[in-house]
Amino acid sequence: MHVNIYFRNQALSSIPYPSLPAFRLYCEEIGLQTLWDDKARAVHLIPALAGKRIFFVQRMPEDENPFDLFSELKLFLSDSGVELLKLHEKPNPPYAGDLYIQLDISVGAFDKPYLTLRHHPEDDHLIHCLIKGLHHSKIDCKAQNDLESVFPKHFIRIECKFPIQGEHQKSSYMEGMGIALTEGILGYFQKDLRISPLSFLPYSILNLFKTDSLHLVQKEKKQVERIEQPHNKPSVQLLQAESFFDYTVHATMKEDRPFMVIGKFTVKNTGNEVLSNPVLCLRATPAAGMKLQGQMVPPNMVERMSVQSTGGSKGWRYMEEDWLEKGLDKGEFWISPIQSMQIPPQGSESLNFQLTILRQEPSQTVKLEAFVYFQEHNLRFPAQNRIAFSF
Repeated sequence: MHVNIYFRNQALSSIPYPSLPAFRLYCEEIGLQTLWDDKARAVHLIPALAGKRIFFVQRMPEDENPFDLFSELKLFLSDSGVELLKLHEKPNPPYAGDLYIQLDISVGAFDKPYLTLRHHPEDDHLIHCLIKGLHHSKIDCKAQNDLESVFPKHFIRIECKFPIQGEHQKSSYMEGMGIALTEGILGYFQKDLRISPLSFLPYSILNLFKTDSLHLVQKEKKQVERIEQPHNKPSVQLLQAESFFDYTVHATMKEDRPFMVIGKFTVKNTGNEVLSNPVLCLRATPAAGMKLQGQMVPPNMVERMSVQSTGGSKGWRYMEEDWLEKGLDKGEFWISPIQSMQIPPQGSESLNFQLTILRQEPSQTVKLEAFVYFQEHNLRFPAQNRIAFSF
């Protein structure tokens, strides 16, 4: 059974039902909000900054063509969930937003564009993030602290001195400002809310969990064609394979939270003969140092929880009935394909997994090692790398 994942009411992917708690924990860790729809058996992802409001007002000479910074900001903030609202005049208290940006533009005989950011004395952190984004885009600017507190907190007035130039230069500069200010705004919220920047990129996150049946069918078809296609075999039979981890670590700034690793373990046939039915062994040291989850299903739940294709159940399963007890006791997990698996020369198969790395005492190390075993040929190949955390 799989659970559908939705973003803004659009179905994006699905995950195995047993992975639902870990998936929601992962989303919470990086800052995404989740809403469980029990009736539809689906998870709705809510952007990290949903509910945040930014007000924008622009003032400039009436005889000038408008600078469209508002559209640039709205474009770059669209995936984050921030609501950007345009005002036609400076807002008056009481304020009902999280941030106010006022852009004052003067056009004249200046050598080059230049920005001055005026702000409340307590907004140094916000200004630091905005200045950092502007400098990253090589935009000249400076900050001016208003010691008399004329500006309310979270109210930023940007004074832009712009030379008399053509529309192309104006448009290009506004695009650069939009990118730079958005980088600063997101950086500010990211540090203030202690969330990961990944929460601003929901599509890239979901790709880690995406299941694509069509891709799997096409992959199987190409492998079968490669196996069945007649060719002149080399005179020397070479049975060889390599295996390795490919993973991403999602760290957390909270000391009481574990680290999370999303990755895959790949087995590649580097010989010239077909290899059949790889058996994987993943070994955690110490056994209680991490928790393993992923595509693997218990032996007694293969029919109910595995991925169903035209040829029947697919995926990976734990080989032993007491796999959980042995995993907790010895840290070893033995995993095999649900159906017969053939890996042609230069072909590969992968197991997707998720690790929760529990925090240890100082100077201790947690590691995950692996090897792959082909029983038919009595071959054993250790992984070329491992996952290790030192505390």
